[in-house]
Amino acid sequence: MLLLPLLSLAAGDAFAQVWHQERDNEVLNTRSGSSSPVSLQYNPTASWNAASAGWNGEKGGFHRPDRPAGKSELDLSVSELGAHGAFRSAGSIRYRNTRDLSRNWNSLLGNDPDNPYVICDTLADNSLTERFDIEGALSWAFASGWTAAGKAGITTATLSDNKDPRPKNDISRIPFSLGVEHIFSDGWTAGIYAGAELFFSRFTNYLEYGQKAYRYYKMKGMGDFFAFSSSESSSAPREYAGTTYSAGANLGLDRKDFSNFTEFGFESGYENARDGGSAYEWKAGDYSFMQLRLLERIDFKGSLRQSITLTAGMKTTSGYWYDQKAMIDTEHGNLAYYEIKARYKNNASSRITAAAQYRIGMDKSWNAGVLAQFKSESATHYADGDPRIQAWNQLKLVADGWKSFFFGDHTLDISASAGYIMTLGGPRYATGNAGLPKDDITAVYVRPIFEYETASKALANLRADWVMPGTGKIGLRPGIFAGASVLASTKGQSYYGLSAGAFIKF
Repeated sequence: MLLLPLLSLAAGDAFAQVWHQERDNEVLNTRSGSSSPVSLQYNPTASWNAASAGWNGEKGGFHRPDRPAGKSELDLSVSELGAHGAFRSAGSIRYRNTRDLSRNWNSLLGNDPDNPYVICDTLADNSLTERFDIEGALSWAFASGWTAAGKAGITTATLSDNKDPRPKNDISRIPFSLGVEHIFSDGWTAGIYAGAELFFSRFTNYLEYGQKAYRYYKMKGMGDFFAFSSSESSSAPREYAGTTYSAGANLGLDRKDFSNFTEFGFESGYENARDGGSAYEWKAGDYSFMQLRLLERIDFKGSLRQSITLTAGMKTTSGYWYDQKAMIDTEHGNLAYYEIKARYKNNASSRITAAAQYRIGMDKSWNAGVLAQFKSESATHYADGDPRIQAWNQLKLVADGWKSFFFGDHTLDISASAGYIMTLGGPRYATGNAGLPKDDITAVYVRPIFEYETASKALANLRADWVMPGTGKIGLRPGIFAGASVLASTKGQSYYGLSAGAFIKF
């Protein structure tokens, strides 16, 4: 999508604060949706620099119970594109300082969103997250008809809470990828890419008032949990380690009147949780996933630029739990350890998506599009032979567009989008009774999440960017922006977002 991420209500999310500078590359680069770093070589706007500072705010009652009731966020970023002979470069640095409101039921940050093995407490409180994202890419036309490219980045973040049991989570993600592409004499191109991403997370609690015991929840999936008290382990240390591998191939065709690009991608990864730190090891769930993606885009050139984009994807996940018994090693100083009695699969899920998008517009003037996306999800949690099952199908319809208005050397960009998400048929919800913990959290955790995900929703975004005339020898162009968004259920609940800030491009 050219506009703001439609289901992320912060109107300044991602690098949308400078989207008006990137839109030509989104519209004119047929490979803009590619996962290969070689796509950088095809950007028609090869060189620009920008800096942005903004504030994003969100609040409302329509959210999952394991998501905050709102946030206030400072967002700073610097980004660049460069052209240097046979080389193209891209880079960005971004800092976000986010205060989440009334957060509970998930004390983690940055895990795969489908990973069921989270740790949490039930005391809702405000939390603070500081996040840095650094990314760089370089492409090189190293020989006639040949282009190679590489991309790498790092994300580091810390989530902290100022109320006992004071959960703290530090994470890092390091993605990198390489790609190569060959251009044939008749306009055909063929390329491949491969990459990996390393993930590490360290979690602990810090008790300031140790005389009070707090209850922790080690989630096993779909409301099933292993509970323990801070009197057993005051800090509850946990680590996640994971790696994701990716690969893909693409085929393109560039003609005078149209361009076509097809790409197939594959990902496979895992995130495994281990508790105890250096004191002991308690296995807290092994999670793995596999994902397939297909992208097909056709661009029709002319005074009116038109494109048709088709996407399809499938993601499957598996989760394994361990039955463990506490033991004491009397021969080595009475050290505590856990003996594994059994390892078995207790979670499985699948998600299938298919989408079609049509866009039409005139370069640097206006653009509009419509999107239809179908999604089918199912998840199963196995508990003592009595599975808990959730499944549903959804259809999302979105219309969006932007228009530029020119007032001398000033430019006003207006962008807007509206959409509706509907659940098709009757969602399936079956919660087995076998193996439920004594403290059943179905009514306060499992069922509300299911109802949120399967609810029919309306969404809308509106944003305005004012770009001022260039000043100075290097043509500095300052600007300001403001945006608003809303996500509302058909039952009357809503979640709102506002954003505002300033930017400068040079």
